[in-house]
Amino acid sequence: MIKTSLELVTLMTILCAGSCMPNQDGKQWWDRPKIVMAYGSIGGLDQPIDGYKLLRLAGVSALVGGGSKEDKVNEYAKEQGINLIGLGYAWGIPHLIPSCRSAMNEKGQISTAACPFSEPFWEFTIRKPVLDTVKMSLKHSNIVGFFVDSEQYAVYPNINICYCDDCWEKFIEYIGVKKPDIKPSERVKWLESQNPPLLAEYRNLVIKRFTEQYRKLAEEVHAINPKFVFGKLPEAPDYWYDIGMAIGTATEEAPFFVLMEGTYACAPSYGSKPQRSGWEPGYEELRKELDRLNINYKVLGGIWLTIDSKEKADKRYTRDVFQLYDQAYRLGSHPASDGYWFGPVGQLTDRDSYMTHYPGNDLREYWLALRSVNRFMGIPVPDDEKSVLQFLRRIDD
Repeated sequence: MIKTSLELVTLMTILCAGSCMPNQDGKQWWDRPKIVMAYGSIGGLDQPIDGYKLLRLAGVSALVGGGSKEDKVNEYAKEQGINLIGLGYAWGIPHLIPSCRSAMNEKGQISTAACPFSEPFWEFTIRKPVLDTVKMSLKHSNIVGFFVDSEQYAVYPNINICYCDDCWEKFIEYIGVKKPDIKPSERVKWLESQNPPLLAEYRNLVIKRFTEQYRKLAEEVHAINPKFVFGKLPEAPDYWYDIGMAIGTATEEAPFFVLMEGTYACAPSYGSKPQRSGWEPGYEELRKELDRLNINYKVLGGIWLTIDSKEKADKRYTRDVFQLYDQAYRLGSHPASDGYWFGPVGQLTDRDSYMTHYPGNDLREYWLALRSVNRFMGIPVPDDEKSVLQFLRRIDD
């Protein structure tokens, strides 16, 4: 017997009209009123639950963190109408990469992050993975882009902009002055003490260099596939990494994707607390900053599904099906929204993981809720409701 809440979500789905496979109208996959992306890994084709089919039935456009070395996986995703986007991390432990230069923070301390201009680090973590992915797109047309997570620069070591010897010397050479005889810990104070102060100029040079670094990469990529897209999370449009990457990679043929994290409403440590009135995702402020860059872009609010064990007892953060529906609708239907993304999707395609994080909920309810809210917003979803229910029943039976 299907639960009452599942029946209600199903009824909401049936009441919403329209059904077609994506990309049949000849448009680019992102050229739609609303886009829905999933974030994370859903395993291979040998998994008990067919994650790719679940994504298709829910109306999901793309999987960030998708793309496989196995041709059969990529081809199956294509059959299901799922676009795959590679994922890289602009962070890591520098000592794991030979000759990698560590970043230095404003106090002159060596960071756990690498200098973003360290050639071995850039080559190993960004350039090579991106080029490998775009070359795969020639064989698999549903491999469509590469996104970068730069969280460590902004969060973990509180590094912000790098002040390592190499970055410092390039700035001194840029402004054309004699190199000051000061300790690394005094570099920021020296910049602030100049007349006029040079801290903003230092930041501008970092952005200029980083923009050029990404622009060269994008030129390589778009010579292979002009419609290959780049994207970024977490979002901070006034941050040096975001500005440099966005300006360097966005083109008229390939928009830059911004995956927002400030819209999280799942737990105290992940974004905002759940609110039932007056909550704004901040789309308009973000668009204002992005418009200032004069680039082609897409903005998607983000839903982070998981909660920590210590938060399970707090009913405000219970990840029930209606909270998911409510959050997806608020993010996706907003007039300034290009859609929304949700993750980690692996928790919704692995039964054991699902039961760990969402006790008391039926896995089928989540997928029907996603299908229902997307269809309610006019996002195409395939197949009739009877066949969908028959497929979903096999998950937990």
